[in-house]
Amino acid sequence: MNLSRLHSTLITFKNHMNDTFYAYTKILLKKPPGGVLKILTSRNRQESYKPSNKAKAMLHWVKMTSQAAIYTFCVMSTFATYVGYPAQVYGMSMQPEFNELQVKSKLYNYSSNSLLRLDLDAVWVSCWNARRFEFERGDIVVFVSPKDPYEYVIKRIIALEGDMVETNKGDLIRVKIPKGHCWVEGDNWNNSVDSNKYGPIPLGLIFGVATHVIWPVQKQRRLNRSVPDYLLPERVQSCGEATKGVVLGEGEDTLAKPKTLWQQLKILLYFMHPSEKNETQIPKFE
Repeated sequence: MNLSRLHSTLITFKNHMNDTFYAYTKILLKKPPGGVLKILTSRNRQESYKPSNKAKAMLHWVKMTSQAAIYTFCVMSTFATYVGYPAQVYGMSMQPEFNELQVKSKLYNYSSNSLLRLDLDAVWVSCWNARRFEFERGDIVVFVSPKDPYEYVIKRIIALEGDMVETNKGDLIRVKIPKGHCWVEGDNWNNSVDSNKYGPIPLGLIFGVATHVIWPVQKQRRLNRSVPDYLLPERVQSCGEATKGVVLGEGEDTLAKPKTLWQQLKILLYFMHPSEKNETQIPKFE
């Protein structure tokens, strides 16, 4: 069998299938299909499919919806990452600051798996305030749990780097906060897993600061940046302010002085246009 006969056989089979499909379509619809697909038969019995106006409208709707969803996700994700987002506080580790209603009232009976629970407090988590890592004692921060990277934890900063803090377990253990770390605790000592369990946490784990209470309505307020009296702030001996920018003795920590904007600009220009003195000189042999 040569190629021409094979080609003619395939064309005949294709035309037969086209006629069969066209006949069944007429029987089912009692008229030539003109809704989703329109079958056109030319002189050489070749078919072509063209979408109708309804199909075009459907494709256009799917396209526009997909683009809107992608744009919305990108905008919202960027806004939540750089600016902030609202979040509910689960658990009782921050009582009495948060979730007092969960204990004092049983009006709302929701399961723990509910996405929205009216008996829980909601706060505004500001990621913008946490971008420079300039925290104060008393700040309520949101960070990645050092025990589970998929869990977010909200606690209060009790001590910063360079401070000496006594644990709240009554064993009079004093801990010096290393550089780049802080000491966090829950307000409810009897029901909190915090730095008393896993020690100081790195500042790099913190990605947000709780600045306002937005739910319930009667508790809406701006959160104070201070350690409450019931957390015994006298347990902390502040050493960071006294040693800031001072070169200590050998073997002791040195707290670097933050660079000014002009210094950062000079560093940037240095890397963009390095000086000739620091360039590697290749000796020339004559």
